[in-house]
Amino acid sequence: MKLETGKGMGMEQTIVLTESELQFYSGTGTVHAVSLGGALDPFTLDHPIRGKKVFEEALTSVGRRLNRRKGCRVLLPDSLVFAKVLSFDKIPFSLNKRDEMIKWKMEAFLPGRVGAFNVQYDISGDSVLVAAMPKSTVLELEEELALLNARCFSLIPESFYYANLFLERERGGNSVLLTNRSRHFSGLVIQNGRVSFVRFRKKIEGVSLKQELDMFSEILGEDMPDRVLLFGEKAEIEAENMGDRWLQ
Repeated sequence: MKLETGKGMGMEQTIVLTESELQFYSGTGTVHAVSLGGALDPFTLDHPIRGKKVFEEALTSVGRRLNRRKGCRVLLPDSLVFAKVLSFDKIPFSLNKRDEMIKWKMEAFLPGRVGAFNVQYDISGDSVLVAAMPKSTVLELEEELALLNARCFSLIPESFYYANLFLERERGGNSVLLTNRSRHFSGLVIQNGRVSFVRFRKKIEGVSLKQELDMFSEILGEDMPDRVLLFGEKAEIEAENMGDRWLQ
């Protein structure tokens, strides 16, 4: 088992919203971090911004460092997103029929009508990686992020972005991508160049990252890739502490 960190992968002009701070990666190797002081609650799905003034001050601080002639990307906490890998015997060629079929399947997994969610998906073979976020959350975030006064920005679930980077660099590769945040844990499995499994969940008090990985391995069984990439808080420390021993 090979454990690595994904530090610095393709992070130019990237803003990462975490539970505790707003991080700006300029691409020069430095990170500008501003405390959010509880202004963002990633488990309040309909209105996650709990402290509007503090959140806007953090955005203003980052905006001063942003190159506005370029676009920027904003990585969102995975806990704001409902994600699922769906499998189909046959995926319709028609875009309208495809949208209808995917949204119909997602209806069973969402805590409300699918019409109340922004649904995005990526097709690979006979499987579809789907992400759904409440429209009210998207609207609230877009209104606040307009303060950046950037030419454009895109909203992406954090672990989805890391998966896209990995697939761009290593087509056909296999890996587990794990994102460790203070209150939630995200895991995506990439096999033969496509995402085959995704799991986002709130952390259990007293459960270490090593135990999270053990549970993840038990779920996947023989499908567990030999390579693990760690992202998020204390990734380097965790990788060094666990080394190649965590599955033994």
